[in-house]
Amino acid sequence: MPKTSLIQNNNKFKISYLVLCDFASLSNQNKLNIIGAFENISATEVPSMHPQFFIAGSIKVIQKGKYDFSIIIIDNDGIEIAQKQNFPYDSAEAAKSNSQDDNILLLVQIVNLKLEKFGDYKVVLSADEEVLAEAEFHVVKAK
Repeated sequence: MPKTSLIQNNNKFKISYLVLCDFASLSNQNKLNIIGAFENISATEVPSMHPQFFIAGSIKVIQKGKYDFSIIIIDNDGIEIAQKQNFPYDSAEAAKSNSQDDNILLLVQIVNLKLEKFGDYKVVLSADEEVLAEAEFHVVKAK
């Protein structure tokens, strides 16, 4: 499985993984199914459009509270290349819905991502604007 870069030890959260994959889904048993994890996207030319992929992750909330999580995708110049995905979390609300021990299974679908150039990109996971983890991917010239 591709490596997740953890930015720092955090007393509020534990990030188990953050990966890019061809498909991901949540089972009836609350298991995250990850298919086709990858680090490279091949393109014959740029700009190009990547039709679909998923971002999957696991966040353990250690310090209960209200948080605003977000996912952004940036190029190697730090420019956002996709709309920011936000998702609020409240431990008290999660407890009411019978959630499993404050473990958040992250599942984000990205559709028609425009890739302007070959090179390195990052998916960045943050909570309240504090970066928690990054998953790198590379757009490479198809052979």
